[in-house]
Formats: sequence, C-alpha cells, structure tokens
Amino acid sequence: MSQQSLSTIQIKTRMQSPTTMSNAPNPTEPTNPPGLASLRQKATAHHKDTWHSLRLNLETVTPVYGGGTTAGEPDLLLPFRPRAIKNGLRHWWWMLNRHKPEYKDDGVKLYQDMTAIWGGASDKNSDSQRAKVRVSIEAQPLNLNNKIQSKECERTLGYVLWMSLQAELAESGATLVKPGYRFLIQIEIDKTLDKDLPQLNSVINAWLHLGGIGARSSRGLGKVKVGNIATADGIDVKKFFSPDDTWFADFKKCALIQHQTLARQKKDTALKALEISVDAFKTFRQARQHGRIPSGKVVRINRSYWPKADVVRFLTNSYPDYHAPHPGIKPTMLPTPELLFGAPIVYKFKDKRDPKPGMLSFAAQNQALDRFASPLLLTVVRISENEYWPSAFALRYWSDVADKQVCVEPNHYIEPGKWWPDISQETNRPIAQKLLSDAARHPPKLFDDAKADTLRDAMVNSAVASGNPLIAFLKFFASWDNTKK
Repeated sequence: MSQQSLSTIQIKTRMQSPTTMSNAPNPTEPTNPPGLASLRQKATAHHKDTWHSLRLNLETVTPVYGGGTTAGEPDLLLPFRPRAIKNGLRHWWWMLNRHKPEYKDDGVKLYQDMTAIWGGASDKNSDSQRAKVRVSIEAQPLNLNNKIQSKECERTLGYVLWMSLQAELAESGATLVKPGYRFLIQIEIDKTLDKDLPQLNSVINAWLHLGGIGARSSRGLGKVKVGNIATADGIDVKKFFSPDDTWFADFKKCALIQHQTLARQKKDTALKALEISVDAFKTFRQARQHGRIPSGKVVRINRSYWPKADVVRFLTNSYPDYHAPHPGIKPTMLPTPELLFGAPIVYKFKDKRDPKPGMLSFAAQNQALDRFASPLLLTVVRISENEYWPSAFALRYWSDVADKQVCVEPNHYIEPGKWWPDISQETNRPIAQKLLSDAARHPPKLFDDAKADTLRDAMVNSAVASGNPLIAFLKFFASWDNTKK
C-alpha cells in the first residue's frame, strides 16, 4: 500500500471516530445524579433494616417544670429537649439495673454497660460511645393556652414547686407547661440491641408510668399519658398502669422497697390525684398537733416531729430559750431522718439567737458529700382512661447512705446509724424510747379532745418494725384522707 493511501486511511479513521464512538463516556461532561426519591427510598430501607422505631403520642397531665435549655424554664419553640427525654430513659435504665447481682460492687461494669446503650463521653482508657437509642420530638410552639405560671399552683402544689416561687423570680413565678399539651416522640433503637429489648421495654414503661418530663418528676410533676402508639417489634407500651405488668415486676425486683396507692381516693384527673399525694407528704413533713386545752383555747404545738432544727441548734450551741435541748437527750443522739428524703438541706433560721444559715448533708470520713437524690417517688398512676390514683413508692437505694455521717456546717459531724428510732434493735432501744417519749413528742393526752395522731402512730409503728422513715411515710400515706384533716 502506498504511503498516500495509508495516510488517507488514518485521516478517515480519525474523522470517523467521534461518530463511531459516540456511546463512550466523556469525562469532561457531568453525569446526572440518581434521583432524590431513589436515594430516600434506599436510606429508608436501610434505616428500617438497622433501627426499631417507636412513635408515641403523649399529653401532659400535670404541670411540667423546666425541660428546656434554660434551667427551670421550657423553650418556647420546642418545650422539651430530646436529650432530656433520653437522659430520663437512661436514668430509669440505671434504676432498674443497679441492684442486679452482676453489678454488685462493680460500678465500672454498670457504667460500661450503660454507656454501651445510651452513649457516653470518652475517658483516658476508652473511646467515646455512640448512643444506640435516639429520641426525636414533634411539638407545636408554646402559646398562652398551654402555659401556666407556678404562682397559680401555689396553694395546691406549692410544697413541690417551692423553688419556682422564690423571691428572686417574677411575682408570678416560673413558667410551666400546662396539663393538656400534646406532642409526639419517636424512640429509635439500634437492632444490635435486640437481646436487650425486654429490658428496654421495662425502661420505657417505667419512664412513662412512674417518671416524667422536666424537673421534680419524682414529686409528680411532668406526668404524661399515652395516646396513639406505633410500636416497634419487641416493645409493648402499656397505656395504663397495672401492678401485674411484667415491667413493674422487673421494677419491684430491682429497685423497690414498697409502694402504696390510694384507690379509695381515685380522681378523674391526674392533677387532682397529685394534690392528694402532695398534701399527704406536706402533712407528714410539717404537721403539728392541734387540740383544745382545758381552758377551751385551740392551740398548735410549735415543736416539730422532726429533729433537724434541734440537731443544728444543739451542735452549734445557738438556740433561744424556748428551744432548749430535750432533757436527757444529747445533741449527737438525735437522728436526722429528713436527709433520707433528699440531701443536702439548706437551712435558714429566723430568730436572732438561732444558728447562721448553712447546710446539712451526708459525709464520709469528715468530708461532705455533694448530693443524695430522694428515694421517695411521689406520683400518680393512670389506671384507666379517666382514673388516676395517688401513689407513693420507696426505692431501695436509700441504703447507699445508711453508713454515712451527717455534716452540719462548718465542721460538726454525727456518726451514722441514727436515722430513725429503731426499737427493734436492743442497742438502739434506750435512745429510741427517749425519742418517742412524751418528753420529746407531745402526747395526745395533752389535749382534752385530742384524736388519734396518725403521724405519731406511723412513727411509733415504723420504729418498732424497721427504723426506716420511708416506711413510716408509706404507712402514713396508706391511711391518709385529706377530707378529714
């Protein structure tokens, strides 16, 4: 073939190549991305394959205090933070698991297993843990119809809302979320936790029926009721409380001493039932005897049944004459059972000769401890669509401080073991008898028309039984009738 013919063929080939190779990709031209709908479909399918999803329509049935990014206040656009709800669930996981045999004296393992589910920050010896439970919320912004000021609840719930009624707040108190506010939460559980689903089922039900949203949920605030449910496999959410439920059996086994519900005082709203629970607790903690003395005058005994104030006065040697120590009872012999309902306790006396403001707390080896959450759960339970029972639960972890000292600022310490006059123990019997004697407790016979004193009876009976003030309250609560005060 001649040189000319070869050149002609090469030229023709180069001229034909764009046409003959028109189907080949051109790297300089952008390719069309896959459809957005297709991507969403793939992501949704992958999500369903890897996560359980539980959707709950909820409604507040008692006022909610706090729950937002600012302490003590709800956020206007999204009143409750998803993280706060997840932390509430995490707390109930801890409550249900901390007394299991595998965690006895092994707080490290308890923490590791907890962070494996709920997530946790990294430390020197491990990487951070990503949460395998996620929470999201759908809610409408707050408006005038679903807000209430704590001042409006002062008469009925003031005993548990005291921190929202402080003088430094506005005259109307803190803003609360009103009962009747509806919202939706979605709880997603990683399917790698399938073996833990029975446990998580108990956690979710315990939070819904015994817990709540925001602050002071252990005193009945922030309660919700369950509406429509889109449940996940392995999760059985109960709309109503029943002591026969499996989740409650798990709760009793792991964390419960005893509970009382006032079925005879059932109410058609949670708020009415909570008012009874709070009134019983307030009476137990603050009651004084009333009666008519022989002259015909009705009097109120000023000395409290609770010795906290006397302990502080006597240890600091600061007291007015009318609060002189009880005859034959040394200051260090007095118990401080008030601390078992939550510590520390900040005190402030009114009389000029009384001690200066300070704090009463638990201590170990003469070092004050930070905080002890109250083991008393004061709440209401929803039995049916419009039936709520006032309820109280005493949790087992009060024993965590049974061997701790009591610290009265700045440097006064009482040795452990004197929480309540326990007559059943021979070594405690002398002091118990003195603390329950007429010299320390005003006797009913002081009055000519005195009736049985249920608070005094509860104290004496519980002293004989166990020396546990939480049990004393449950006995008092069981007999409480606010219509006969």
